[in-house]
Amino acid sequence: MHNTKEEYSPSLEVVETNKQLAALSQIHAAIWLYNIREFECAVTLAGAAEGILPPTSDPHMFSVLKNGPLPRAKFDYNFLLNWLKHPTPP
Repeated sequence: MHNTKEEYSPSLEVVETNKQLAALSQIHAAIWLYNIREFECAVTLAGAAEGILPPTSDPHMFSVLKNGPLPRAKFDYNFLLNWLKHPTPP
């Protein structure tokens, strides 16, 4: 284990972050991935960002997706997110 960034690599950059900034980065990456039609990656990153942020009663994208335009009986976004993130039993 290295104690300083110089021991590991002279070009290693230290980036200050927090959960809000991490979620924002995930959201930006999810939008970019969506735009290049990498939907599985976009959904997974968007779900990860939602999991980092504290609960809110304000409108947000995942609540919009969960409540329309597709009826939940036909499409369950939680199911899709969990299916993409976790192993599927045989």
